[in-house]
Amino acid sequence: MTKVRIIGDVHGKYEKYFPLTEDCDYSLQIGDMGFQYYSLNKLDSKKHKFFGGNHDNYDIYFKSPHVLWGLTDTNNYGPSSHGGLKFFFVRGGFSIDWQPRQAAYLRGGPKSWWEGEELYLEDMRGCLGEYKYHKPEIVITHECPRSISSKVGNNSVLSRFGYDPKTFSTRTSELLQSMLDFHKPKLWIFGHYHVSFDENINGTNFVCLPELGYTDVYVEE
Repeated sequence: MTKVRIIGDVHGKYEKYFPLTEDCDYSLQIGDMGFQYYSLNKLDSKKHKFFGGNHDNYDIYFKSPHVLWGLTDTNNYGPSSHGGLKFFFVRGGFSIDWQPRQAAYLRGGPKSWWEGEELYLEDMRGCLGEYKYHKPEIVITHECPRSISSKVGNNSVLSRFGYDPKTFSTRTSELLQSMLDFHKPKLWIFGHYHVSFDENINGTNFVCLPELGYTDVYVEE
């Protein structure tokens, strides 16, 4: 059996991330790795992959050998395979704190927000089309469908940044909702919310990984 470890947000805490990669055959980190990736050079890029969230450096992200690629030659979304595990992935998410982060950058601070943190609309259309074609059993994303985000999100945090929890939505959560509405996979793993969540909803087991949390999936060789 091959052990594939799915790891939640890291946010640059590499000293805690690296030990999580040691007792598994392969690992996949699912977004918000951090803003620099040279520290990942100590890991085998064929066995330890990641894809972007909304706290990743998209000026250098696409150059990293550790970035996951899909089987249709894109590292934004699509069917993929890692360690024998077959799944559909979608990178990216929306930063509710993007305005203060961008304001700090314009005042001379380090860059910490990128417009491309969410897929652009053309990619979203392509993603939905690929999803409808492949109808995967396992989906791994950084964000989650809108109907699930209402169960794991923190309303007080949304309010603090000026959003109405009753109406808040994002392009990414709407894309993922459209995917879910069309086809319900058996398993959907995501991060982003920094909470532990594991619940079967209408036939799909949704698993939210907290920061530096993980779940192991075993694949028959």
